Amino acid sequence: MWAEADDLQTPVVATAPWGYLRLRRTEYDDAAVSGWLSVVGLGPGSPDALTPEAAAATKVLAANQGLYNGFLAAGLFWGIWLGEAGDPIKAFFLLCVAVAGVFGSHGVSIRTMEQEGLGDEARLIFITHTAREADMQATLRGLRDLDVVDRVVSLVRVVS
Repeated sequence: MWAEADDLQTPVVATAPWGYLRLRRTEYDDAAVSGWLSVVGLGPGSPDALTPEAAAATKVLAANQGLYNGFLAAGLFWGIWLGEAGDPIKAFFLLCVAVAGVFGSHGVSIRTMEQEGLGDEARLIFITHTAREADMQATLRGLRDLDVVDRVVSLVRVVS
């Protein structure tokens, strides 16, 4: 199996009009990032290229994605390890995946999430990174459509 890692290279072959690229090295310098952006058509001069400002703004989000995925995986493995007693834990972590999927599908990035209360009385409070109003409204509609969400109570917009 080929994987781009510190000691392996994967050939780039287009097999569909869309793609998924996962970079696996432990570190990338600016030249390597530029090289990959060019490979996927987002290099300098591309109309879809990230501006330096957008790249800087999303750097922390990208770095946190691996931590977030690890957290979800650990929670699910913990629930599985506990067997039937872990069902509430698995349900919570799967809920997190579903909710994060709704946010992500509308381009809204979660900055923090806090839970208050337990069980049927639990409330989840999300703080997001800056987002467009239309994207937030689409996210709220998507959350309301989830079977596991009882209600979406309010949206407070803070503009600084």
